[in-house]
Amino acid sequence: MLNLHNLTEEVRRKMLEVIEADGSGLYLSPRLTEDGKKAYPALLREAVEKAQRRLVGGTTQPSGANSR
Repeated sequence: MLNLHNLTEEVRRKMLEVIEADGSGLYLSPRLTEDGKKAYPALLREAVEKAQRRLVGGTTQPSGANSR
């Protein structure tokens, strides 16, 4: 799971721009299968959007996360 709860709103917005630009700016590890390469942009978008919603809702850590 990606830990995206400490990113600024600007970084999240730029991440979404890169993902939405057909994913061509994303690094796709050679360790990913072809199916993984196809799924990665949507999974990354989902992780960024979920973290963004948590911030808007006032929660900066995922449920059950330990505070540092």
